[in-house]
Amino acid sequence: PGNPYPPLLEKNFALPTQRRRFVEQEVDSKLPSIGYSYLVSLVDYNYFNTIFTTNFDDLINEAFYVFSNKRPIVCAHDSSIRSVSITSKRPKIVKLHGDYLFDDIKSTLRETESLEQNTKEKFVEFCKEYGVIVVGYSGCDRSIMDVLEFLVKQENYLKNGIYWCLRPGDEVCHNLRNLIWKDKVYPVLIDGFDELFAEIHSQTIGKELNLNSSTKQSKLEMTIRQIVEDSFGLSRNE
Repeated sequence: PGNPYPPLLEKNFALPTQRRRFVEQEVDSKLPSIGYSYLVSLVDYNYFNTIFTTNFDDLINEAFYVFSNKRPIVCAHDSSIRSVSITSKRPKIVKLHGDYLFDDIKSTLRETESLEQNTKEKFVEFCKEYGVIVVGYSGCDRSIMDVLEFLVKQENYLKNGIYWCLRPGDEVCHNLRNLIWKDKVYPVLIDGFDELFAEIHSQTIGKELNLNSSTKQSKLEMTIRQIVEDSFGLSRNE
């Protein structure tokens, strides 16, 4: 009851390929909400540059392509995360449970019991240097909660704390209830994802979100302009 979606997926779709196809059907072609544009703007202004996500969708990296000229490093596999540098200034998106485009998504109870080794080590490494803001994650699976429960007890980790965002009326599962009672963990009531990042953006940057900036023209517009202006001299080719 505390974590219903993994057993439901496993009951209805026996094979990893079937589970991935179902998830793909649900998330493919979705577009980022306005909260993602505020989030990307905060990254552009260097308030933070690393995002860990349990979501299978690609809305965060899609938001970078739509709202920013920065290219994020996207790690969707355990093997791809080893070389990611904690000091790199480039935005980093780490998919803790995988990506809907691949069959190895973590969607069953067994798969969400623990993080893979490289992913776990990198997550721990980041938690030594930084605090964590958690938004939109229920904390029902063991994979991430076991790591956080261990780290909050360590003096040299999460020195900037964990700020766990909850909406009024959210059901707080047993795992999360235990964690919130620990030192360095602070529950924060928010209205929602979009509202939170709009508010953070307003209070830190203090400027309105400028989606019409010339530096943020859509990639399609810039590509069409290059073609129309014949930037590469292709009109000489018969």
